[in-house]
Amino acid sequence: MKKYLLISMTLLLVASCAKEEIPIPTALLVEELDLTLVAEGETYRNRFYTTAASVGIAIPEDAAQWLHASIDGGYLLITADRNASIGIRSAALKVVTPERDATINITQQGLPTKLIKITGGAPSSTASGEGKWEYTWDGDRTTYWHSNYNSPSAQYTDHLLQWDLESGAGSLDLIITYPRNNVGGANGRTGYFCIYVKGDGTDVPGGIDGEEPDWDWGEPLGSVDADGYKLVYKGDDTFKQNAYGGPTIIVLPTPIGHPTGVKMLFRGGPAGAPGISRGGHGSLAEMELYGKVG
Repeated sequence: MKKYLLISMTLLLVASCAKEEIPIPTALLVEELDLTLVAEGETYRNRFYTTAASVGIAIPEDAAQWLHASIDGGYLLITADRNASIGIRSAALKVVTPERDATINITQQGLPTKLIKITGGAPSSTASGEGKWEYTWDGDRTTYWHSNYNSPSAQYTDHLLQWDLESGAGSLDLIITYPRNNVGGANGRTGYFCIYVKGDGTDVPGGIDGEEPDWDWGEPLGSVDADGYKLVYKGDDTFKQNAYGGPTIIVLPTPIGHPTGVKMLFRGGPAGAPGISRGGHGSLAEMELYGKVG
């Protein structure tokens, strides 16, 4: 059962006296009974009319932190605060009079493109005493993860990173990867790399638009691994020769619905081999994932 917070308000009505009192049903008319509000927040003036002497507004308790309403003359002022999540939220607001009620269904969109929260994951290795794995999603691009210097996944081996995602994203559309950007610290900047995503339909091979790169390292686009992650993107050695290291922005040609996980695989190898990470090591400053509401 929903709990409601009741905001009581009184309308002053002027009625003419009649010789005989004839009961007249209370009128209650609301112009819009279904409202969709934007994620950034807005106030909507919803016209209404009633013959009732008093009017109340009932807001569900679980929506009272973001949904507000008041009466201004012949209008209901309905305000939704900014929705900082990617998910849609909704509530049923009630206009209450002594004899009848009216329900207004409020839907507020989530942000159309939102940073998807990373909740955990694992790398193939982490260097003891240097870059922590959590640094790849701490929001600080001056910190970075670094692979172990010893086996497994040491220098000259391929590096596999996997992130778990908070549920609620309608799709994964955009990925931004940041290499370590400390001057003189180029170890581990990626060479050839692959991006895998797990979500709706990723357990079915194929279905990824895009051209295969000239290099043949890694599986073909649209391949699915044993854990249900689909290979959705293959990138060139963007960072390897950069003196300082800038971000790579990846717009997925085929967005993945309701993503739950992302993997990044990049190539290690001996010095001079094509497409390897800098020095054959692994490092990454930040992984940012952006999605749209469902």
